[in-house]
Amino acid sequence: MRHYEIAANGTVPCFYQYKYKPKDCAPHGLVDMKNMLTFDSAEELSAKIEKVEQDRSYNFLRENILAWVKDSSCRNAAERLMRDLGL
Repeated sequence: MRHYEIAANGTVPCFYQYKYKPKDCAPHGLVDMKNMLTFDSAEELSAKIEKVEQDRSYNFLRENILAWVKDSSCRNAAERLMRDLGL
């Protein structure tokens, strides 16, 4: 669950082989190159970091991860659950 702490500090998380994560396992709602980076090799991660630097898109990623973590708060998660249960 450290990914929430990392995101709440405004740091863009990087996940190794995120696509192989079980679908029911947290985190949910992360999108590569939108609010996180995912990679399968050191070379891929290096290339993505270089692209972020070239495009100057770190602030874009940072703003999106902060919005994601705010939406992922316990309160918001509980409200979604209650709404989904019709309560």
